[in-house]
Amino acid sequence: MYIKGRIVTLKAIAPNELALIFSWINDPETNNLLGTWRFPENIAEELHSLDCFSNSAESKYFAIHTDEAGIVGIASFMDINMGDKNACLWLCIGDKQNRGKKYAIDTVMTMMRFAFNDLSLNRLNARIIEYNFAAFNLFVNKCGWKNEGLQKQYYLRNGKYWDRILIGITAADYKDFIAKNGYWEGH
Repeated sequence: MYIKGRIVTLKAIAPNELALIFSWINDPETNNLLGTWRFPENIAEELHSLDCFSNSAESKYFAIHTDEAGIVGIASFMDINMGDKNACLWLCIGDKQNRGKKYAIDTVMTMMRFAFNDLSLNRLNARIIEYNFAAFNLFVNKCGWKNEGLQKQYYLRNGKYWDRILIGITAADYKDFIAKNGYWEGH
């Protein structure tokens, strides 16, 4: 099954895509923006992680594909809680040459549509390291999310502590946002 956006398609991660994903995850510049992995991983660890995540009801990972560039990143729903109807959204446009091309916007919009319309979730959460201004701008300014607070000195990067910004969006807020900006009109 594919999940189609306006310009991206979310697909299951294929084994031949792991080496590329592996290179993104281990890139120090990209890694410092994510607020997730902190240790270099080898391909065996990456395969094990993918296998665990792929067989988990609490996490679902997708490769972000485009017609122009092929795979440009990965996205996921983590901490899926079907009882409370919420999940955490995470994404990485791993190929630096493909950042700033609206792939991230379309990925967030596509994942929100899938979460709220197909999975019947009521809210999505995300967490951002305070210096990742591009991620904050993406979620809050371009995709309608709300800044819901922060956790002081949560991340340690290069000998300095950084806050974790907590953001979220509800299904009702998403519907209002779509009604105002018409993102899916004509698609």
